[in-house]
Amino acid sequence: MVPMKSDKLWMALIILLLLTPSVASIPSSVILDQIDNCAPVALEGVQIEGDLILAGLKLCEKCCNGSHKPGDVPVNSNISISNSTFQGKVNLEGARFQRTVEMKGNVFLGETSFKDAQFFQNCSFDRSSFPKGVDFSGCDFWKQAAFESARLAEASFKDTNFSRDANFGRSTFAGYASFENAAFYKTASFYEVQFLGEAYLRGAKFYGNKARFAGAAFNGVTSFSEARFNEAIFNMARFASEARFMNASFLGKASFLGTDFEGEALFYRANFSSQIDLTACTFQRLFLHWNVIRERLKVDGNGEIFKKMIENYKRLGWLADNSECYIDQRHWIMEKKPWTDPSKAADIFLESYCGYGSRPERTLCWIIPVIIFFGLVYWKNGGIVRIKKPDLDSGKVKIMARKEGDDAYQIEFIVPPPEKDKSRAKSLLRSLWFSFLIFSRRDTWEMHADGEMGRWMVWERRLGLVLFTIFTYYVGKLFLSYFTPSP
Repeated sequence: MVPMKSDKLWMALIILLLLTPSVASIPSSVILDQIDNCAPVALEGVQIEGDLILAGLKLCEKCCNGSHKPGDVPVNSNISISNSTFQGKVNLEGARFQRTVEMKGNVFLGETSFKDAQFFQNCSFDRSSFPKGVDFSGCDFWKQAAFESARLAEASFKDTNFSRDANFGRSTFAGYASFENAAFYKTASFYEVQFLGEAYLRGAKFYGNKARFAGAAFNGVTSFSEARFNEAIFNMARFASEARFMNASFLGKASFLGTDFEGEALFYRANFSSQIDLTACTFQRLFLHWNVIRERLKVDGNGEIFKKMIENYKRLGWLADNSECYIDQRHWIMEKKPWTDPSKAADIFLESYCGYGSRPERTLCWIIPVIIFFGLVYWKNGGIVRIKKPDLDSGKVKIMARKEGDDAYQIEFIVPPPEKDKSRAKSLLRSLWFSFLIFSRRDTWEMHADGEMGRWMVWERRLGLVLFTIFTYYVGKLFLSYFTPSP
């Protein structure tokens, strides 16, 4: 029985091998010969043996068009290689691809370089893999460039120009990825792209209408410092490490809807010329000053972004930004209230009086006029007189004794009337000082208001008590909030 089973197993393996299509192998020289003769290259599902290197290739006169310059390799062939494997190195540096380049679904097992190449027609590397990295630095893509769902190890697109749409959607960069000083003149699509290592787009220029990074995942340190955007879309993107946007310029709308900043987000000296959307954005340390975005920030329905920014500034210790954001939050709440709401009048008063505690200097603009008003009232009604303790030895005090009984006498001291200031200016200053003492509920010592000023003094004391209580409450409340632990 065992030999019979063994025979059946071998028979099944032989049939399987016969049914499995074999992968054709061709030498890279075949491709070079076709390029040399300006013949189209059309391959699918093959293995390309050997190194594919254009340098030193003696191109025919037809390919060169009489304009072959050192370092330039004109390629007039239509190139379509798909679902194939390049076993060796691929070096097409300085190539000038005059026609369409289709290299979809390929695997480049060796070192690959297209440095300083020019693509004058559409080119596509969709679903291609570069396990040992690829160099596209200094390239010019004059038409559409497609790298959708590509898998790249280390990749360099430094100083590369994309004149038309560039699509890197759903691609994976397994190592270091550089787009430093790259220029995108049309739409740049990086939706759902995966940057597993460091991603450097420092100085990149997105001149097109949109730069799409929606759903992108940045797992390493990411730099967009000094980058220039028109409309930037980072909706639902995730930054697992430090994200740098220092000196970046956002000329159009900047959308970070649902973006997750797990590390520090550095927006020092970033400039926003249009709306910025941080709705449902999560962050712990967002280094972005409030005065940069206060006029541009999109506020969601419940104003949740104000709470997030206030807590963020508390964690950073940015008290001035905290205060500014708090004032704008209260102003936003006030603006939403109808005029029929009685609390709106209270909000208007509190904002103008002390900025809800964050603008104590505004209180002086209320206190000083009140003190001046009551001081003028006292001055107009007779001014302030000084009451001094009688000096019995001065000779100005008369002592009179009247007999009230056999052994009882009543002694009276007749003192001169209180002296008033002869100078009107001095009298006015004394009235203002007296008003300040009354307002601040201090002892007036030897001063007293002349005439029937008692009720005015009572009202000033009460008003001072109310204003001082409001000021103390809101300033203290804001001060204590600085020391309340953030969630």
